[in-house]
Amino acid sequence: VYNPQVNDFSRCAAVVVSFDTAGAFLLSRLGKGTGQEVSEKAASQYRLFFDPMVIEGMWKEAHPGGMTGYTACLTAGIVHQLIRTLDQPAIQSGIQAGLAAMRRLHLKGYHLEEINENTQLSFPVEEIIAELAKADSSFSVVNVQGPFEYLVKPAGEVGGSEKEWWTILNDRHRDHLYLLAEEIVRKGPEAALDDVPLGLFGHMLTVDRQEIESYRSIYAFAEDLNEEQASKPLSLAVFGAPGSGKSFGVTQVAKSLAPGQIEVLQFNLSQFESSQELMDAMHLIRDINLSGKIPLVFWDEFDSALDGNPLGWLRYFLAPMQDGEFRQGQATHPIGRAIFVFIGGTSHRMQDFGKGLSEDALRAMKVPDFLSRLKGYVNVLGPNPPEDESSRTEGTRDSFHLIRRAILLRSLLGRKAPHLFQKKDGHKVLQIDNGVLRAFLLVKKFKHGIRSIVSVITMSQLAGRTSYQRSSLPPEGQLDLHVDGQKFLALVHEVELTGDLLEELAKAHHRISSVNREEAKPSLARPYLELDADEKNQNRDAVRTIPQKLASIGYIMIPVRSNTPPFHFPQDSNELEKLAQMEYERQRRIKQSDGLPDANGDKKKTSKALPLWDELSDEQQEKSRDLMRLIPQILGQAGYTMVKLH
Repeated sequence: VYNPQVNDFSRCAAVVVSFDTAGAFLLSRLGKGTGQEVSEKAASQYRLFFDPMVIEGMWKEAHPGGMTGYTACLTAGIVHQLIRTLDQPAIQSGIQAGLAAMRRLHLKGYHLEEINENTQLSFPVEEIIAELAKADSSFSVVNVQGPFEYLVKPAGEVGGSEKEWWTILNDRHRDHLYLLAEEIVRKGPEAALDDVPLGLFGHMLTVDRQEIESYRSIYAFAEDLNEEQASKPLSLAVFGAPGSGKSFGVTQVAKSLAPGQIEVLQFNLSQFESSQELMDAMHLIRDINLSGKIPLVFWDEFDSALDGNPLGWLRYFLAPMQDGEFRQGQATHPIGRAIFVFIGGTSHRMQDFGKGLSEDALRAMKVPDFLSRLKGYVNVLGPNPPEDESSRTEGTRDSFHLIRRAILLRSLLGRKAPHLFQKKDGHKVLQIDNGVLRAFLLVKKFKHGIRSIVSVITMSQLAGRTSYQRSSLPPEGQLDLHVDGQKFLALVHEVELTGDLLEELAKAHHRISSVNREEAKPSLARPYLELDADEKNQNRDAVRTIPQKLASIGYIMIPVRSNTPPFHFPQDSNELEKLAQMEYERQRRIKQSDGLPDANGDKKKTSKALPLWDELSDEQQEKSRDLMRLIPQILGQAGYTMVKLH
């Protein structure tokens, strides 16, 4: 828009930017369904074409080299579609075909051909034409945020005060995260997230944009370690809550970079009593280097105190990080190539490291010197949501812990209980009860992060079973070690009001509410089966929201067990008052939208505004309370009760 060297492009009907074999970007100003350019004020469309299975640059890394003719392939794909569909140019299909042809060219290469008795190097025309004719659609296409429209929005709208880092995952799946998480666990992330970039490093998979970019940066830096002349460690910092998988992620990145060459060492600095132990650790690192392998060294709790001095270990790492040497007595020893990973124990984010200390204190503790020697860092998010606003990743909202949990759960079950998976329609489908899956995904917190998920799986009775059932779970007391056992089991047994259960509760509602109405008439006490469709639906609607109402006051609906005593609301209960208001608002919305059926079954929409709860008389409010007092009886008729969560 503002650069005079390129702003002519902003007036083009379409602009395609090629990222070689990685993908492409389309800026389109074509009217939908036509070949005509839209007006100057019409919003542009921004689309990204990418391979979700590999991070940018990694396809070429797996297939080294380069070819002349990429642009010719992409141009041919677009022109081919323009010729075929001139009135409605299918530019997206042309880009898809062109990208597939580019990869085909890269893999096939040029060939020798006899032309006029001379052998010449020739472009593989026939093969590229065949690829273009396939109309391949193996690249995902997503709409991306328009930067110009984003920047000019007023405060409070997109790009205003509520700052959020745009991601493809956020844009495509924000409104149905739970359903997406379920599909990831059952069918796998490759099947469920075919339109989202996946960051796969060895056995570690992440879909978080910041984690992907951080690990990718580390991957790029670590490539230098493959060079024999590398003489000093690559230093990285990793932060995250306990059990978030900090060590696992970096280990997988390193092993995917140098398979068979990595040897892992782990030291917990909080358990070291003196700097001499650090020197002993450095000698172990040297020994691994001399054996021809690359040491991957985790310095756990590097931010712990030494001799009562906060961050006391930092000064001892400055020379090894900067010069690749450590000093012991009068002798200086080279370390050689290695990967130093500093894992935070007191800070869960890089942004919190040294927070609260004055600049003078930070300098005295060598914090600026230490940070200047780091080549990168990663904030690992883990399976739990942030505990408070300050723990959120800077500039973003972390509302995707469901997706991280789903990926972790499937991966862990794949390793711990592979017999629970069955092959269906080309996917390995996990056999798991809906309630068990719901509890794993929705429980508020795993007390020890990933370790707690592993423990719950390990404690479950899965041997010899083909499905993860409710009966496989450990008892509440054992679950309490790793989750809130009561809430976990409450989620397992949470009622899904559909089918026969919904019908049973609707019958019970009709029967009990009719009997308890003071103005009940014989016509109101007809058997449920004799009601017309609208009257039955009215009863279904009344009970369908019972689980949501109960959840709002901290109760759950569970099957009655043995001698469970009946539950009664206290007469002057704040909880009862809240339920009564919710029920009145439900009926008020129905009457003012679709209307409730009258005696003849006709729906009559109310034209005038109905009074608010506070405008009702005491007698009218009491009628709504009476309906809510019937909930325990209605549940009891269907074999259920309500339980208060602690």
